[in-house]
Amino acid sequence: TLHHAFGWISEHLGPEEKRYLLDTIEEYRDERLPLQAVTRLLEAHAIRFGQTYLQGQVFLRPYPRALAGLHDSGRGREVR
Repeated sequence: TLHHAFGWISEHLGPEEKRYLLDTIEEYRDERLPLQAVTRLLEAHAIRFGQTYLQGQVFLRPYPRALAGLHDSGRGREVR
């Protein structure tokens, strides 16, 4: 899902931005970052480039931000 979302914005990114975003996705996969770190970055790019399809995807905002807290950001994962 994260790589698919990356595909929606990658044509608008420069080489360094692409590498940074892909590295961020890999850090999540390696359990070094919480999912929210990646989804917030993807959402920011979706807004920046007017990708309304991507902005409407539930995985970017599975529940209202008011219900999210810092204690939720890494739930189920141990950060190493």
